[in-house]
Amino acid sequence: MRFIVAFTIVLALAFLCSKPIRKAPVALYAIAVALDLLYLYGMTSGANTGASTGFWAAFLPFMQRCTLAFAFFAVVMFIGVLKEGSPVKTKLMAIRRQLSITACILTLCHIVYYVYTYFFQVIQATGGVPTANLAISFTISGILLVLFVVLLITSFNVVKRRMHAKTWKSVQRWAYAFFGLMYVHLAVILLPPALAGKEIAITSMTVYTIVFAAYAILRIWRARADTPK
Repeated sequence: MRFIVAFTIVLALAFLCSKPIRKAPVALYAIAVALDLLYLYGMTSGANTGASTGFWAAFLPFMQRCTLAFAFFAVVMFIGVLKEGSPVKTKLMAIRRQLSITACILTLCHIVYYVYTYFFQVIQATGGVPTANLAISFTISGILLVLFVVLLITSFNVVKRRMHAKTWKSVQRWAYAFFGLMYVHLAVILLPPALAGKEIAITSMTVYTIVFAAYAILRIWRARADTPK
């Protein structure tokens, strides 16, 4: 499963490179931008054909299906459920914002690809009237895009410093809605083929459901544990 591989890589990166990421986050952002550009090159150069092998066959799905970006988001999510003051949370919390921004940068190529593919090609092919499933997907994607832009912009320190602390915290709490809608978005896409018996879709739906369910349970448990008696 690609997500498990991506999550392992991101988690190892967060642990092993926490200090460099904290001191020079721009380097991580630059790498994310470079991966986006490499993906766009692969898509426009014909490397995305069904006959793709080797590097492109492994790399393009990680970017196009937002697997790598979601792995970053997943690490960001689970950092929030760790115990306050624990060595692991102290270490990772220092770079949580940087990991979140990197996830957003990596998501850009996914947005560009699917906006072009679905909004232009599919809508034109259906005469401008999308199916019910596509209409639901477009609506959820539109809301996700708005939340994505707001959370990304307010994650940068230059913006955060210009906002009142209480306002900034209120805005950042929309991340919970973003995570929840992310799962709904995945379910809308994966559930139909999963119900049709597609093995890849079934596996992906199962893994993502476990990830989001585990986060929801742990987040509620952490909130209750941190509430004064």
